[in-house]
Amino acid sequence: MFKSNVIQRLAASNQLVFLVLLGLAAIMRLHTYFPLTIDYDETTYALMADQMLQGDLLYRDVIDIKQPGIFLIFAFLQLVFGKSVLAIRLFAMLTIASSGYLLYRIKRQLGFAFSPSLASGVVYVLMFNFYFGFSANTEVFFIASAVLGMYLYFCLSSNWRYLLAGLAFGVGFIIKQHVIFDFAAWGLFLLIISISSKCFKRDFMWLSLAVLGFLLPYAIVHIYYLWIDQYAYYHFVSYVAPGNYSSARDWLASTKFIIDGLIVYLPFVLLGMLALKGPKWPKNTFSLFFLLLIFDLIAISATGQLHPHYYLQLAIPISWLAGQIVTLQWVKGIFQKRLAWPVIVLAFIIYGVLISNFYYKRYFVKPNRAEQFVAFLGPLITDSTTIYTGDAPQFLYWYFDKKSPTPYIHSSLMLQDSHIQTLDIDVKEELDRIYSDRPDLIILSKNYRYQWFQEQVRAEYQIVGEVSKYEIYSIK
Repeated sequence: MFKSNVIQRLAASNQLVFLVLLGLAAIMRLHTYFPLTIDYDETTYALMADQMLQGDLLYRDVIDIKQPGIFLIFAFLQLVFGKSVLAIRLFAMLTIASSGYLLYRIKRQLGFAFSPSLASGVVYVLMFNFYFGFSANTEVFFIASAVLGMYLYFCLSSNWRYLLAGLAFGVGFIIKQHVIFDFAAWGLFLLIISISSKCFKRDFMWLSLAVLGFLLPYAIVHIYYLWIDQYAYYHFVSYVAPGNYSSARDWLASTKFIIDGLIVYLPFVLLGMLALKGPKWPKNTFSLFFLLLIFDLIAISATGQLHPHYYLQLAIPISWLAGQIVTLQWVKGIFQKRLAWPVIVLAFIIYGVLISNFYYKRYFVKPNRAEQFVAFLGPLITDSTTIYTGDAPQFLYWYFDKKSPTPYIHSSLMLQDSHIQTLDIDVKEELDRIYSDRPDLIILSKNYRYQWFQEQVRAEYQIVGEVSKYEIYSIK
């Protein structure tokens, strides 16, 4: 009776469902709140946003191949909360929980029962609880915009929902352009429905509004750079660099990459495959899921760059499908047994112990390189000290309130051939320019790629200490 009452109360209250998903996300991501750094991407966004707030122009004074949306998000967070790692991580957690909740609302609106809808929201939250989902990366936000776009379309009644939905997808597009695949899947779904219902002429105007909404944020960015007479920089990042960034396709490697991603999410994939034998889905909903799955699989290998965090774009279709597992009769039977809930609670406790052990070893026992750098460099750095972090974490600029001596913030931009080619960087010219300014401190790893530069540094600098595999040089 108690179990039944709880489920009934949840089903009747959207607020309670949101709180459940928020609590789950807060607990599952608890370990992410404390480390100073998780990956180089997150610190790149924070540092570039900080320098933008100090007057630097994106793509001219600070350079990356990402669209401006992610930097604007980090700039907003720093404007409101200051330099707070905790605020960044909590905002990522809130975004993930909210996205899971909106996915739940979408499924309910489309006619799915309460349990599979809630289960999909839960799976969505859990899918970001992997290593490449821990940081506040672009996937957290642009996938959220895709979920928001579909929510606005399916859950609003006004025909203006087409424009609002397109606008939400468009915001995602200026966070990361991969969202165009989700937009295309959703748009093709609407087109198929419109044609099959013989209402294409009637719906054409509204579908056009969706496209207009999608293009609007992108157009605003263009207009801004034209207005300040700096369009050449944005044009290069938007139209020239992506062509350079896309690698020659190795279809064997790309296929293996997709298979690896599915294996990472294997528990959810298996749940989804089992659920295909369950009750029939509400009308047309399977076609939407299938289109999202196919287009997202294409998206994660579209550039030829095989980065594991790309897997997260599968969060919508996989969580959508995996939630259906609760509709199977044998699963319902488990939940109806008297011992079901104690067993489920015990399973979660065991899972929690195992995953907590992983988190403990990774984040609390394993030395945090950023914290080691902060501890060593703290006594050496004053307000006037200038530094160049080389291939060390660029987080140090942000933490010590220092300006990067190079506009290429992410350290990999001058170290990896693909990035060098993408941004057409003359590495020797850039390193010579940095060296000519004689930074007070230079940090280079012992196996730094450009030995000629390291030898140049050693001629006029002295080693004052080591952190991990990095040597810290101070000018003589």
